[in-house]
Amino acid sequence: AYRCSSKDSFNKGMCLSCRKNRCNKVGYGVNKIRTRRSTKMYLKTRDVMPYKVFHYQVKVHFFSKTNLSYTDQPMKISLYGIHGEKENIPFILPALNTNTTVSFLLTTDTDIGDLLMVKLLWEKDTLISWPWWNPDTFHVRKLRIKSGERQSKII
Repeated sequence: AYRCSSKDSFNKGMCLSCRKNRCNKVGYGVNKIRTRRSTKMYLKTRDVMPYKVFHYQVKVHFFSKTNLSYTDQPMKISLYGIHGEKENIPFILPALNTNTTVSFLLTTDTDIGDLLMVKLLWEKDTLISWPWWNPDTFHVRKLRIKSGERQSKII
């Protein structure tokens, strides 16, 4: 479980650091840590056994030649690593704007390991999405993925 000030911050992947006792195991292997005040701890699980999932913070900086702004955009991300792969993980990006960095928490039931390749697919929700009618495109300037379990940036 990861210590975090709010559920919103956790869902953005901002709380995956384990420095200074900011995370703890859940269950039999729990570390007993006494603090002066209570803290909120967050953890994602699956709805079926095994319940464990792997947590990743994904930070993407989007840019475009034109000033674009969208809300609630459906996207899919695929992760390919040395230990496994997970394809077409769906998520909704609350805001997609030109020259902004977005951060979100991604969970998988597969340990990806060191990352080899990432695919990011923007599923435009427009009825007319042919390039000659709708030239809206975003480019990725920077992409960072941090593993909560490994405590390392994997890309």
